[in-house]
Amino acid sequence: MENVKFRNVQEVGESIIQHFESIATQSLETQYTLNDNSVLVQMSLETTKRLVYHIGKVIQSDDHASNGTKTTMQTLSREEGEKALLDQQLISTVVSAIPYITRQLWEHIEEQSDALELSVTDVFYITKTIDPLIGEFVQGYTKVFMEQAEDNFKSFNDKLTQMSVPIIQLFDGVGICPIIGELDEDRAQLLNKKALEESKSLRLNYLILDLSGVALIDTQISRHLMEVIQSLKLMGVEVVMTGLSAEVAMTITSLGIDMSPYAIKQNLQQAVENLPIRPK
Repeated sequence: MENVKFRNVQEVGESIIQHFESIATQSLETQYTLNDNSVLVQMSLETTKRLVYHIGKVIQSDDHASNGTKTTMQTLSREEGEKALLDQQLISTVVSAIPYITRQLWEHIEEQSDALELSVTDVFYITKTIDPLIGEFVQGYTKVFMEQAEDNFKSFNDKLTQMSVPIIQLFDGVGICPIIGELDEDRAQLLNKKALEESKSLRLNYLILDLSGVALIDTQISRHLMEVIQSLKLMGVEVVMTGLSAEVAMTITSLGIDMSPYAIKQNLQQAVENLPIRPK
């Protein structure tokens, strides 16, 4: 009896393999006009064909529970996901077609059920094969897109952070760092790092630190700011601060920090005019 069951199920897999192209095509016909030859539709069709063919192969081999099958599906789903990303395909193009693929597979199996004499046990067995395979494909396929989205988000955040403390060269030996918004601890540490790196790279003698866009800073950030100035001084870079608001000045003063050794100007124009070097 077991041999008969295996033979019937195996023949279902063989039938799916023989008709995988028509199953894939019919799966997508309810969503797209397949004869329009649009690139996205054709890519979705090719992916669907490979998925249906793979499902047929697994059913044919009666190997759905093995680790090898799972690994193969993971490989297929990742390859298709990476290919879709490379071709700028939307994740929904294939994922939205999954219910139609499943329905078309079962319509095909239903058409073959009488000829193959499938029992209820056979149908349950095939269900236990198809459903996990499609689930593994969707999981692997979407994971590629999620990983790309996370990478894009991290890259965007990194660029945004870098832009939040720009070091701009005004002319030879002189740069400016305009800071806008909240100067929190992360930005203060980034300021310290970028100020040192860029001052060395641009061979700056003077760095104008424009704080006109900073409304408030706390005690800890004030200390970070002084550390930045001291670090630059050790490198031979003089810092000129401009645009200090009354609140920021009061915070620095409340720390007992003597500001007399530091060059402080009211605005950028005054800072540039009082520099001992001029544009060439």
